[in-house]
Parts: sequence; C-alpha cells; structure tokens
Amino acid sequence: MFHTNSHLALDHTPLPAIYPLIDTHTHFDAPVFDGDRQSQTQQAYMQGVRHLVLVGYLQRYFSRLYDTQQTIEQMHLSKDKDKTDRRDVYPVAHIALGLHPFYIEQHTDAHLSSMAQMVQERRPLAIGEIGLDTYTDAMKQPEIFAKQARFFTAQLDIAVLHKLPVMLHIRKAHAEALALLKAHSYDAHKLGGIAHSFSGGEQEAKAFVKLGFKLGITGQITNHNAKKLRRAIKAAV
Repeated sequence: MFHTNSHLALDHTPLPAIYPLIDTHTHFDAPVFDGDRQSQTQQAYMQGVRHLVLVGYLQRYFSRLYDTQQTIEQMHLSKDKDKTDRRDVYPVAHIALGLHPFYIEQHTDAHLSSMAQMVQERRPLAIGEIGLDTYTDAMKQPEIFAKQARFFTAQLDIAVLHKLPVMLHIRKAHAEALALLKAHSYDAHKLGGIAHSFSGGEQEAKAFVKLGFKLGITGQITNHNAKKLRRAIKAAV
C-alpha cells in the first residue's frame, strides 16, 4: 500500500519549482561583492538558497565575515518603497572561521590564538576552511607542508574542543589529509564535516565518506574532461 501511494503521489504531485538549498561555502564578504552584494544575495534566495555560510581563510578578514553577516541580517529587516515586508527574500548567513592552507606562509601562531579566542567568544557555525594543499612546488617543500599539517591539526583540536564541524580544503594532498584525520580524535560521524570542492579519486571519495564526511560537488563535475571526478562521486554515492 505504501508503494502504491508513493507511486500515485509521484504521478499527480507536481515537483516544486525551486528546491530549498544550503550553500555551505561562499565568500560573499569579498570586496568584489561590495557593489552588488544585496542584489546577488537576493538572486541566491530566488534560486533556492535559504542559508549560506561565509567561510574564513585569513585571520585579518574574520571581522569582515561578521560585518557581512550583519549586513545580510539588516537586509532581512529592510522595507521596500511600498513598505512591504522583505524578511523572506534573503538567505540567513552563518560563519565558519579557518586559516586556509594555501595561505600558510601568511599565518602565524598569533593568528591561531586569535582564531581560538574568537571561536570561544562568538561560536561560529563551523571551522573552515582548513586542510592541506600542495598545488604549487613551493607548498610541497617539507617545512611549508609541515606547517600546514601543524595548523590543520591545531584547528581540528579547536573543532573537537567546541564540538563543531569542519570544512576541508584539500588539493593534491588527499592521502596525507586522510592519514592525519584518521590519527586525530576528530569524529565527523559525530560532529559532521564537508570535503569542500572534492577533487580526489574513487578510493579517496569512499574513504572520506567512511570517515563521516560529506563531499562538496562544484560545477567542475560538468566538465567534459572530469571523468575521474564523476567516477569518484558515483562510487561514493
């Protein structure tokens, strides 16, 4: 009977025109949006985005994340010329704080301490984006990579302490990141977590899912040459 009813519902119930979405990774705080942030945020809502996360990458921009969140909150309270309530035409903005591995040479221990204090005082939604990146030859150098690993571990420690999910940035370092995560006490099955813009292969995809992570899929999945990525996502699913 359940199967029959479900079948009838599929036959007669029209699909919604827009699915409610959560965009887990945005940089709406960037200056490039200063001229049209309100209209872009509104367009996001019109395409179904009901919540969005503003993701950190450099300590000096952390305050900008909160300023942008406040700006979006003020949009909810604004009125148009006809005094019509507009609280439902903008997504709700959330914050993730993290020191991005690509900018590892700019990060200092003082930045790490400042981040830990801000997490304690303002409790963001998540820690991110954090991880490992060996995209350039310079980032493959032992001392640079060791610093990445140290900062990655320290930020996982912060996530564990405050019971927060993490947003991972991993590029050309999936095996190393998986090894570090397996050795750490961070448990994505309990805390949650996303491998943002996943770019690994089948085995890496399965490994992240097994650890409890969701896989972030971007427009790259539609690239004609992204056959390896499509196989990986299919394998994980």
